[in-house]
Formats: sequence, C-alpha cells, structure tokens
Amino acid sequence: MTNLSQLVFATMLVLGTQTAHASSASSKSSATIDSPVMVRLSKAPTYERYSNHDLLTASVGLDASLCAESGVNISHSHCAGLARQEILRRKPVRELLAAVRDADMVSGKGAEAIQLLEQIKAPEVESGLRRIAETFTTDPGNYLALLHFAEKCQTWSLQTLNRHWFQWGIPSFVWAEAVYEFGHCDYRPATANLISSLDAASGNITDAAEGSLRRMYPDGPKASFGVAAVKAWNAWIDAHGKS
Repeated sequence: MTNLSQLVFATMLVLGTQTAHASSASSKSSATIDSPVMVRLSKAPTYERYSNHDLLTASVGLDASLCAESGVNISHSHCAGLARQEILRRKPVRELLAAVRDADMVSGKGAEAIQLLEQIKAPEVESGLRRIAETFTTDPGNYLALLHFAEKCQTWSLQTLNRHWFQWGIPSFVWAEAVYEFGHCDYRPATANLISSLDAASGNITDAAEGSLRRMYPDGPKASFGVAAVKAWNAWIDAHGKS
C-alpha cells in the first residue's frame, strides 16, 4: 500500500462514523432514496449522466447514492470502486488537478484525486501537479502535491518540505508521511528537524522521525524519543561529523 493509499484509508476511517450512520439508514429500506442527489442519480440509466464531482465524491466512500440505480443500494466500497473505474475511463485531468489544489483533510478527495491521476499517466498530470507543488501555500493541496514528488525522492520537493517543516494545515499522521520520506530518500539536510521531532507531541511524528534517522544513521544512539533522545542524537551527530 502506497503512502497516499494509507492516507486515503486513514481519512476514510475518520469518516467511518458518518458513513456507518448513512449505511444503517439506507439498509432499512433498500428501495427508498431520500436525498435529492440520490433521487437525481438513481434515475440515470448510465454513468454518462453523473458529473465528475459526484463520481469523485463516491470514490472516497462518502456517498453510494449514484450506484443506487433503480432504487437498489450497494455497499460504499463497491460503489467507490465503480466510481473510480468510470473516472479512469473519462480521464478528467483538469478537474482532478483542481480537486488536489482545493483539497481538505475532511473529505479525502485531494489524496484520492492524486491516486487517480497517477493511474491516468497523461503528460499533463505531472506538469499540473508540479505547478501546484511549486506554488507554496499552507493549504493541504500544496502539501499533497509535494508529497507526491517526495515519494519519488525529488530533491526540490524534499527541500520545500524540510524548509517549511509541518507548516501545512494537516493532521500529524498526514505529516508523518513526509517525515518517513526523508529517511526513505536519505535526505540528510532534514537531520536537524528529524532530531527535534523525537520530542514531538505526536507519536506518529516521533515514530516516523526515529525511523528516518535510523535508516540514514543505522549506528546512531539507542535513545528513541523525548528530550533525552534529542540530546543523545545531537551529541552523536556532532561527534561523528554527520549532517
């Protein structure tokens, strides 16, 4: 499972309570469709009637109504798979790039859009994502685009992530994905920030920071986290002339 796949999965777990309530309500009457969106989409005989926006909403498991044709409800996961297939058939690169740019950490659409774009593999995908990544903001979309390139060990993206350490409006478990990539890519300019993160409040970040440090410096000190670990690692780096 790729890092972005883990991100989509983690976001869907956060949304689990909402979708569970929705599934429970729909299961009481499989032939009843209540919401305006469900009524509109259930009358459509083919996917041609569905907007790309509705398909993307379904692909992250937020709404299975577009799959409720003729009043027949199916699971959110099944619906999500069908929605992804149709998006990949259409290849709406421009709209998917917009979903990345305008991403939030609630719906999970931005991370889902990047996964879909990676499968489309059109020339304009990488150039579009790079434009989003190179236009620095503290918005989640900028971070997600940077992470896309960091996973490929693109030095310029790792440099931006290191320079603006955890400045985006994202949860700690999402930032931990970037912290992991510093070690995966052996990006040693991030060493100081990784050491400081051993005393972070988030276990996700401390675990990722320690893992990255041990990948880059397998002979480093045994201390794992907390103030003691920060001191031990700084002393070890100074003594061994590492950077």
